[in-house]
Amino acid sequence: AHQTGMIEKYIESFEQGSIAAHMDASRHWIKDIGPAVESYIGFIESYRDPSGARGEWEGFVACVNREVSKKFQVLVDNAEKLLKLMPWPTEYEKDTF
Repeated sequence: AHQTGMIEKYIESFEQGSIAAHMDASRHWIKDIGPAVESYIGFIESYRDPSGARGEWEGFVACVNREVSKKFQVLVDNAEKLLKLMPWPTEYEKDTF
């Protein structure tokens, strides 16, 4: 349901130039938890440079390998313990991002 809603809002955004529709598409994307195939298209980041504000546009499609994801989840679940074993001082670690 969320992927269909996302695509419908993308179409509306691209046909009408509606930023609100694009933001609605992003809201559907956020709610699509754990899809086997994930996609997104749009501005992902803005930043300032000497010429003024610029934005970065991206489109991607990703296929999830659930077996590999399980292995990475083990790393995530053990990150706090594993970080203590890393060869750099703790002052390089961030508690919040």
